[in-house]
Amino acid sequence: MRPLHIAAEYGHVDMVEQLLKGGCNEDAKSDKTGETPLHIAAKCGRVKVVRKLINWNCHKEIETKEGLRPLHTAAEHGREDVVDALIQAGCQQEATTKMHRETALHVAAKSGKNAVVELLLDITRPDKAAADVEGRSLLHLAASEGHAEVVDLLLAAEWDQDAVDLEGGTPLHLAASEGHEHIVAKLLEHPNRPCQKEATDEKGRTPLHLAAECGHHNVVRQLLLDYDCDKDSRDVQGSTPLHSAASRNRLPVVELLLSDGCDQEATDAERRTPLHMAALAGCKDIVELLLQKNSDQEAIDHECRTPLHLAAYGGCRDVVQFLMKKFSTKETKDDQGRTPLHLAVLKGSLPVIQLHIDEHCNKEAQDHKGRTPLHIASFINADKDVVHLLLESQCDKEAMDKEGKTPLHLAAAACLRDVAELLLGKGSNKEVGDKKGRTPLHIAAIEGSRDVVDLLLRKRCNQAATDRKGWAPVHHAAREGKLEVVKLLVAEMTKEPTNGERTTPLHLAAQEGHNDVVKLLLVTDFTFKDSADKNGQIPLHLAAFGGHQEVVKCLLDGGCSKDIRDKHGNTPLHCAGQSAWRDLLDFMVCHGCNQDLKNAAGLRPEEVMQDALFRRRSPRGRPATAMYQPLAEDHWPEASRTKNYEGGYDLFDPHGLVDFLVNADVRLVRLEYLVELLESSKALPRRQEAEEEKTSMDAPALVAPSELRQVDVNPETFHASIMVKDPTPRRLTVRFVSISHVWESREHPDPWRFQLQSVVDKYRLRLLDSVVWIFFDFLSLYQYERDEAQDRVFRLALQGMHLLYSHEAVEVQRIEALASKEVRDDCLARNGSLIPVYWEDEKKVTDVPIDQLKLNETPYSLRGWCQAETQWAALRTSMKDECPVPLPPHIFRERMKRLLFTHREDSDTVFELHDMLFRHKAATTTQLLVAGLSVERIADLTAALPFYSELQELVLTVTTEHVAWKAAAAVVESGACDVQIECNNFGDEEAICLSEALSNERSQHLERLHLICDCLSELGQKALERLTERRRGTVRLSCHLVIESKDRNRGYGYGGHESRRAQPQQTSTTLRVLVHRRRT
Repeated sequence: MRPLHIAAEYGHVDMVEQLLKGGCNEDAKSDKTGETPLHIAAKCGRVKVVRKLINWNCHKEIETKEGLRPLHTAAEHGREDVVDALIQAGCQQEATTKMHRETALHVAAKSGKNAVVELLLDITRPDKAAADVEGRSLLHLAASEGHAEVVDLLLAAEWDQDAVDLEGGTPLHLAASEGHEHIVAKLLEHPNRPCQKEATDEKGRTPLHLAAECGHHNVVRQLLLDYDCDKDSRDVQGSTPLHSAASRNRLPVVELLLSDGCDQEATDAERRTPLHMAALAGCKDIVELLLQKNSDQEAIDHECRTPLHLAAYGGCRDVVQFLMKKFSTKETKDDQGRTPLHLAVLKGSLPVIQLHIDEHCNKEAQDHKGRTPLHIASFINADKDVVHLLLESQCDKEAMDKEGKTPLHLAAAACLRDVAELLLGKGSNKEVGDKKGRTPLHIAAIEGSRDVVDLLLRKRCNQAATDRKGWAPVHHAAREGKLEVVKLLVAEMTKEPTNGERTTPLHLAAQEGHNDVVKLLLVTDFTFKDSADKNGQIPLHLAAFGGHQEVVKCLLDGGCSKDIRDKHGNTPLHCAGQSAWRDLLDFMVCHGCNQDLKNAAGLRPEEVMQDALFRRRSPRGRPATAMYQPLAEDHWPEASRTKNYEGGYDLFDPHGLVDFLVNADVRLVRLEYLVELLESSKALPRRQEAEEEKTSMDAPALVAPSELRQVDVNPETFHASIMVKDPTPRRLTVRFVSISHVWESREHPDPWRFQLQSVVDKYRLRLLDSVVWIFFDFLSLYQYERDEAQDRVFRLALQGMHLLYSHEAVEVQRIEALASKEVRDDCLARNGSLIPVYWEDEKKVTDVPIDQLKLNETPYSLRGWCQAETQWAALRTSMKDECPVPLPPHIFRERMKRLLFTHREDSDTVFELHDMLFRHKAATTTQLLVAGLSVERIADLTAALPFYSELQELVLTVTTEHVAWKAAAAVVESGACDVQIECNNFGDEEAICLSEALSNERSQHLERLHLICDCLSELGQKALERLTERRRGTVRLSCHLVIESKDRNRGYGYGGHESRRAQPQQTSTTLRVLVHRRRT
C-alpha cells in the first residue's frame, strides 16, 4: 500500500493532511484490492480521516475491484459513525455493489451490523422491495445468516416476511435451510403477521423440505412438533421431506420423520420411494432403518427398477451386498430388461461388478435388445477395466444381441479403441458379421473411428469383406464422408470395390457431395472415374443430380467424361436439369458439357429443366407466375443487388401456397391428430410413420392433396375456407399454420413433448369453428433415412420452404424456448424414458432412452435456419408486438454471420433466399400495419422502408416516443413525392427532426407534405417552413407544405401565422402515412 493508505488505516489525521498537501493522490487505488484511502479509513472506522478526505473533495463513489463503495465498506464492518458521516456528505444510499447488486443496507443486514441497519432505517427511506442479484430482500439476508437482532429490526419495520427471491424462497426457507432455529421461531411467532409455514419455492419445496435436505435435525423437530408442518408435503418432483433426507444420508432426520409417522412408502414423480433414494445414494444406515420399518424392498419405480437396481447403479458395494441378502432374487429386470449387474456395468462400478460375480449372478443375462453386461461395457463404458473384469470372469465375448452384434461390434460403434484392443487380445472374432453382414470394420468405418479402423487393419481384418448390400467398409466410409478412414482403407486396397449394383465408393462420395473424399479417390491408382452403375450412371451423373457443384468441378477437372449417357440417355447435364439446379446447369455448360444432346425422351437438358419447373405449376392448369421481379437498380444499395430468380410461386397469389403444397408433396398435419397424440402421451412420429396414422374419427393424420385442392382462398383477404358435409353441409375457415422451432436432439425435434404441448395449447380452441392444418417439418417432410424417391421429394420441398413462412395465408408460431428441466422431468414421469426414433445403429424406428439422444442446447436465437424462418415470417403486411421486422439484405447478412447452421453451406442458401424474398416483398407491398414494436425493431423497420417502392399506406402504433418522424422520413426516401402524415403525438421535437431528415439528397424528390397532427406549436411549424424555404433555393422542385390540426377545427396552410400551445404527450403514438403519388 501507498503511504496515504497506511496513514488512513492507522488514523493519523495530521499525516494524511500532510501527504495530501504534498501532492498524494487522494483517490489512488491499491494494486491488490482497488481500495482508495477513503475505503480503508471507512473499513477501519477512522471517522476523522474520513471527514478530512471528504473535505479534500475525494471521490466518494469510487469502487473497489469487487464493486464496493466506501459506504458499502463502512456498512459491512459496522462503522456506524463513518456511515453517518458519508451519508451527511451526500453518498448515494441506494447505490448497489457491482457483483451482488447490494445496497449499503443489504451489506449491513447480511453482515449482522444491527447498529448500522438501525441507523440507515432511521435516516433513510429504503425501498422494502429492493433486492440483490438473487432477488433477496434485507430480511432474506439477515435470516439466511442468522442475525436475530437485524431480523427483529426488520420485522418491527414491517418488512414482508413472505417475499420471495428468484428461486421462490422466503426468509423462512433460508433460515430453515441454514439451521437457524431462533430465526425460524421469530418468523413463525411474529405477533402481527406470522409467515406462511407451508410456502413453497420454485421447486415446490417447503421449509421442512429444506431443513430435512440439509440435515438440520433441530429445525425439523421444531417445524414438526412446535408448528405442526405437513410432514408429507410434496415438491414438484413429488418428493416428500423423507425422500430429501434419505437421498442425502440425513439419518437423524430420517429417524425423526419416521417416528412422527411420515409415509415411508410415498412415491415421487418417478414412482421412487425413500428406500429407492437411499439405495441410489448409497446410504446404508438409512436403508437398514427403512427395512427395519418394513419398507417394501420389492417396490419398483417408473422404469421397473427395484432398490437393488438403484443401489447397483449408485455404486455402493455395502448397500448392494446388504440388499442382496434381503432379496429373493438378484436377477430382477427393469423395463429395458436390464438386471442390477447391467446397471452396475453401465455406471462402471468395479466393486459392485465384482460382488455380482462373486455372488454368481448371471453374467450372460440379456436385456430387451439382447445385450449382455459385456455388450453394455463395450459400448457405453469407456473404462476398459470393466471390460477386463468381465472377460476375466469368462463372459461370452462372442455373444450376439438381437442385431447380431458382438461386443467388438459395439466397441467399434462407440469408437473405443482400448476396449476393442482388449477384446481382440482375448480372441474376439474380428470377421464376424451382424444380421446385415457388417463386420466390426464396417461399423468403425461408418462411425468414422480412425483409431479403431487402424487397429483392425493392423490385426489383419479383411478390408474387402462385404455386407448384405455388397458394400465393403470403404463404401460406407465414402458415403459418410469419413476422409481419414477412407485414407486408411484405400492404402490397403489393390482394386476398386463394387457391389451387385456396380456402385463404387466414388459413386457414393459424389452422390453425397463429399468433395474431399472425391478428390482422394480420384488420385488412387485403382479408381475408374467413369465406372457406371446398374443404371449406367457414372459419379458425375450423381453429383449433378444432387446439385454438388464443387464435386462436379472436381470430377470435370479430374477428366470425367462430360457427356456420357445413362440407360435412359441422360447425360450429367440432364441430371442437373432434372433437379432444377439452374446455377449448376449454367456452370456445366461453361465447362464444356454439351447442352444440345437429347435423352431417350428426346429432351435437351434445358427442356428437362423447364419440365421440372412445369411440375410446380398449379393443378388447375394455371402456370406459376414469376415470383421475383427485379427492382429498379437505383432503388437498391450496391451491397444488396443480386440476380433475378424465377420459377417459384407468387407470395401474393392466393392459391400459390396450395399449389406448392400439392406439387412438392408437403403434407400438413391435422390439429385433431396432434391433440390425440398429446392426450395419449405419444411423441411426434416421422413423416414416414405418420402416413399410416389416423385420428379417432378414422381421418388420415396428414392432409391429402385432394383436400387441399378443395380449399378456396379469398384473393383480397387471403381468408381460406373449405366446404364440409359431415355432419351438415357448411363452410369452415381453414387456418394454415407453420411451426418454427428448434430441434432439441439430432434424432427427434421434441423428445419431451414440449413443442407438441405448445401447439395444442395455442390452437386447440380454434377447432370449434375452424379447420387447422399445420406444417410441422418432422411430420410434413420425409426424414432421415430417406430412400431415393423420398429424397427427391424432400429436395423439391426445400426449394420452396420459404413459402410456408412468408405467404400471406399462413400464420407462423415461433416456439423459441427449449424444454426446461421441469418440463423434461415431468415428461419422464408421465411418459417414461423411452421414445420411438429412427436409430442409425439399427436402421429402423425403435424405442430409445431419451438420455441416449444427441441433444442440441443451442438457443433459437443463435440457430441460422430459425432466424431465417423468423425473417421470412416478417415479410408480411402486418407486424405487431414482438414480431420481427423485415431486414434489408445487407443488414440481414451481417447479423446472420454469427449464427449457427447445421451445414456451413446452408448460410449461402439462406442469404440468397432472403435476398430474393425481400426484393419481391419490397417491390409489391402496398400497405403495412405495425403495432407495439420495440425501439430496436423500429430502427430495423426504418432501415427497410426506403426499399418499399410501392408502399401506399403505413400505419404505425407504438409507445416509444420520437420515432414517428423516422418512419415518415423513411417512407419519403422510398420514392414518395406527395405524402400525407397523420399523427396524434407529433410535437415540436418530431417536426424539427423530420425537417432535418428531409433535407438530405435522398428526399429531394418530395413535392408536397401534408401534416395532420395535434401537438405542434409555432416552433415546430417554423422548422418545417424553413425546410420549404431551403428547398426553393437549392433544388429544382419546391415542396408545398400543408399543416392541419388533427381535430380539423383550425387549419394551417403554408405560410399561416396561427400558433397554439403544444399539448401533453400521449402514452402511445399512432402514425398514418399515405402516399398519394410516387416519382416515375
